[in-house]
Amino acid sequence: MADLDSANGHAYLSYPALALGMARLVDPGFPAELAARQDAIVAAFERRLLASPTGLLDTFPGEAYPTDVAAVAAAIAVHGRATETDHSAVLAHWARQVRAVRLDAGTGLVVQRMGLDGRAHDAPRASGTGFAAYFAGFAD
Repeated sequence: MADLDSANGHAYLSYPALALGMARLVDPGFPAELAARQDAIVAAFERRLLASPTGLLDTFPGEAYPTDVAAVAAAIAVHGRATETDHSAVLAHWARQVRAVRLDAGTGLVVQRMGLDGRAHDAPRASGTGFAAYFAGFAD
């Protein structure tokens, strides 16, 4: 939380951000302190994704896991539903880049690990693709 203003992606924060968004959707008494934390995480994700030409954020320094970035998009989308905030620009940017950068042309599967420049660091995998498709369902 102390590093949200940096350029570091911290895509792994998508999982608690998504959980907070889901809870926020169903709990009219959702705690304001937790809502403020989720707002801050989502704002950082949105800023970082819009600044990324590949639509990738790092999970670890210099390395992106497209499935984690799909969870980032899901967290942003669910935040929009919970707060009635329009995140359509960032979600459209993310979806365009998924189609352009993250899908393996030969298989149609999502590449497991990538550099922030969009170069594959690993092979495409069905398991990551399935998980990413679940998250994409919230966002696109």
